[in-house]
Amino acid sequence: MASEERTPAGRQLRTWLTSACLLGLISTSSCNAVVDTKGRETCSDSSECSARYGEPSACVESACVRLLTPQCTEVWPNDALTKKNVILIGFVGALEGGFASYGGPTKEGAELALTQIEVLSNGLPAAPDGGGQRQLAMLVCDHGSDVSAVARHLVDNVHVPMIIGDSFSTPTLTMFDEVARPAGVLVLSPSATSPGLTTHEDDGLLWRTSPSDVVQVELLKYLVVDVDKVLRDSGVVSEDQRTKIAMPTKKDSAGIGLANAAAKLSDDAAIPAPVVDVGFPYQYENPDEQPGNPIDWPLHISKILEYGPHIVLAMGTGEFVTSMLQGIEDGWDAKNPNLPRPWYLMPEGDKVSELGVLVGKNRSYGLNERIVGTAPGARRSRLFDSFSTAFQGTFDQREPGNLAEFGYDAAYLAAYAIAISRKANPTGRELAEAMKHMSCHDKPPVPVGPTGFSGHFRDAATDGCIDFDGASGPLDFNPDTGEALSDIGMWCVRRNPDGSYGFEPPLDSYYSVNDSAVAVDPGKAPLDLSKAGWCAPKK
Repeated sequence: MASEERTPAGRQLRTWLTSACLLGLISTSSCNAVVDTKGRETCSDSSECSARYGEPSACVESACVRLLTPQCTEVWPNDALTKKNVILIGFVGALEGGFASYGGPTKEGAELALTQIEVLSNGLPAAPDGGGQRQLAMLVCDHGSDVSAVARHLVDNVHVPMIIGDSFSTPTLTMFDEVARPAGVLVLSPSATSPGLTTHEDDGLLWRTSPSDVVQVELLKYLVVDVDKVLRDSGVVSEDQRTKIAMPTKKDSAGIGLANAAAKLSDDAAIPAPVVDVGFPYQYENPDEQPGNPIDWPLHISKILEYGPHIVLAMGTGEFVTSMLQGIEDGWDAKNPNLPRPWYLMPEGDKVSELGVLVGKNRSYGLNERIVGTAPGARRSRLFDSFSTAFQGTFDQREPGNLAEFGYDAAYLAAYAIAISRKANPTGRELAEAMKHMSCHDKPPVPVGPTGFSGHFRDAATDGCIDFDGASGPLDFNPDTGEALSDIGMWCVRRNPDGSYGFEPPLDSYYSVNDSAVAVDPGKAPLDLSKAGWCAPKK
């Protein structure tokens, strides 16, 4: 007998409900009814459901569940649910709209990992407690305007034990507190960097592969010192004059965490960088929290222009690039005709593809000689080059985007957590407990990637502990905080051979966590921002 959804009237009702959800015309509980469990057809395996419905579907508690929603639009690998014994996890991030260039790279990193596990290793070995070879797949979702509603689909309907995400700190904490933690689901973020996650009450269920911004801010502080020296040596700022620093800050966990860390000495660094003397601390609204209420960006731009800073320390994410930077540059000469254009110091949240486009469209401004940024992961680990080569081979020779390696590591960590749990279908709490056993230094290093994966997986299941070595770095996890330290890379906006602008390769200087200082690659000269062409074109 055809289900109600498969009749013309049923399809019309589902289409109307989906549209109403997107427009916010009905409640979240009603939206959940679009994928409600009532009336599902019975099953014994997800492959049955996918074949039955002709779209990715899962067998959850012996009932078929359609997986795709307006926000959750693909399963990766795309043929995974045509096979048996699939462990399905979730991915939630900024994949559509203005922030897609931020969430996309970590998704691609995770997808590369799952492709390698599926294609090169034929999936996951069988669990010690029985069953056959298993597949690891990921339901990919944009976080949309209501990240908790998206997470509820993953948790309540699909019953995923783990979510990789979110792209940003505030939605990560929102979906964790409102959905994942009450359900005992592990959340592993590849890019939520707010210091607030470190001390957040989490029952051991909240982890991240990217380091806290407390580390990244140390390098930003040193860059403030370097730029200040350039300004003084060139006579832009006199000896008795205060360097004017504006710090536009996004009102979210990450932005405020960055700003707070810049204004105090670090408790974690052996030799802390100097505190930033901010003359114009300024907060602007979080675009994610008011999608139906446009932000008055011209007002914010005018305030920055009115102050006339020597340095702009942009403590936010891509919205500074897409909504403020162009306006500041366009309005500078009219408002500050006697002042040189400012330097921009940017954390990794501003390292988005739109920045390269903006620099390329405004070459007369010389922006690439005035922008220098930081990013977790100095891209100098022993495994980064092999990851980068594999990434380019998979994604049309594109270089890995911002934080892609952290998404890659997160997906492999999911696989090894499954191994350590020794369960055919582990729960979120069992996976969280397994995460505490990823940094066992008495074990041989387990390199991320496909080489020897099946053997490493079996060893992890046997020993119950590994020493994981990621593409982003060693990832020496603190089991109490669920995070690891990482060196911080330094980038600029380089001109590519084809005339476009990008971020590769990184600069030769970086922040070393072990040394609590700026370090330089062997045989390279320290970064000199006073030297013309310091941000040289890519060769």
